[in-house]
Amino acid sequence: MHEIESGKIIEVNQRAFEITGYKSEELLHIGLQEFITGHPDYTLKHAMGYLQKAAAGEPQLFEWLNKNKDGSHSWLEVNLKKATIAGQERILAFFREINDRKKAQLEIQKLNEGLEQKVILRTTELQKSNELFSKLFNHNPASIAISNIVTGRLIDVNDGFLLLNGYSSKEEVLGKTTAELNMPVQPGQGSELVRLLQENKYIKNLEVNVYDKEGNKKWIQLSAIMLEVDNVLCLLSVSIDITERKKAEEQLLLVNAELEAFSYSVSHDLRAPLRAIDGYSKMLLDKYYTVFDNEGKRLFNRIVDNAKKMSLLIDNLLEFSRLGKKDIHKSLISMTALFEVTVAEINTMMSHKAVIKIDKLHSINADNTMIKQVVINLLSNAIKYSSKIENPLIEVRSYRQGNEIVYSVTDNGVGFDNQFAHKLFGVFQRLHLQADFEGTGVGLALVKRIIDRHGGRVWASGELNKGATFCFSLPQ
Repeated sequence: MHEIESGKIIEVNQRAFEITGYKSEELLHIGLQEFITGHPDYTLKHAMGYLQKAAAGEPQLFEWLNKNKDGSHSWLEVNLKKATIAGQERILAFFREINDRKKAQLEIQKLNEGLEQKVILRTTELQKSNELFSKLFNHNPASIAISNIVTGRLIDVNDGFLLLNGYSSKEEVLGKTTAELNMPVQPGQGSELVRLLQENKYIKNLEVNVYDKEGNKKWIQLSAIMLEVDNVLCLLSVSIDITERKKAEEQLLLVNAELEAFSYSVSHDLRAPLRAIDGYSKMLLDKYYTVFDNEGKRLFNRIVDNAKKMSLLIDNLLEFSRLGKKDIHKSLISMTALFEVTVAEINTMMSHKAVIKIDKLHSINADNTMIKQVVINLLSNAIKYSSKIENPLIEVRSYRQGNEIVYSVTDNGVGFDNQFAHKLFGVFQRLHLQADFEGTGVGLALVKRIIDRHGGRVWASGELNKGATFCFSLPQ
């Protein structure tokens, strides 16, 4: 919150401290110049211009490149408006980070859920807390509207509603239905919302299209509940503009489709010459084996081995690409049995001297095929990187943590420098030389993608020559 004349900050909330890195007492003693990045399009003059327009009663919505206390820069979406608080005219500033659109989507969802919870908690106390509700209603950056559920006519809207839909005053919309304002994109959209409310008592995070005043089609994320206002059954709806996110999602779908087509094309084009290299090399070895000296034989064997590695890498990359489209079919999995069966299968496929101890593990609801791939990759990884020590030991455990089950695979192998742990789950990210430990650099990336799709987390810790622990969590 700012003074109108000077732009001085006079009150802030906790989120402002987190975003800017300043402490409360610091923010209350600094001016707008502290947030200026030096960019010619984001100067103190520009900032004061926005404030002056807001002070004149014109709400401002804009993007701002902000400087934090530690010198880093953040993109913010800023919403300024004038309000009278305790008899004084002030400028209220609502802002959020928009550095990462996926992060913004999550922030929007959290904000929407938080608003919904606040609304549900307030409904039973609405008449006792009119002043508090009025502040929350009028100064909220989200679009909020109250309408008569029988007639569909708007009883009240906040400035967020006007801003989202392109109106300049409440008089333009109050007493009218959304149909009369030409907002619904689909016929009967309002009736469908009422039907959903009657069935479920509330609507949560429903994504729908609407038209604004100028006829521009927008995507909104809608939550709504029914409540009584002055003995009239009403619909209270909270909406957030997600048009930019939906556009980004559409672009992402197109890019993913292009990448998938490209990957299949490349894999097909690469497999033919690889098969030729492998086949001709074997033919040369078979026919002219006695002609080649030991070095020649070694080089041809290297060609065959590398052709196989290239083919395996192509297979792994295609599997990594396909994972994003596979449907998840969840069932109750005995993780103890899954690890034991996988160990038995690994023992038939490869020779190793590792002792593998499996605790009694928590069962979980997940996709059996996908989680088995995770288990195979983590166990194979542990066996590989402990293969060069005298008494390799691998231990598998699980435990509850909040609403998650955490599974860990620990080995006493070569380990890794823990400062590079964040790189382990990226494609082609390796912390050991190919000459020391073979691999395609895709296995742990597959693990991360599978666990991400299940809504879980992956992480690792280790120490050079003292082993490593790889963990993944799954929601209960």
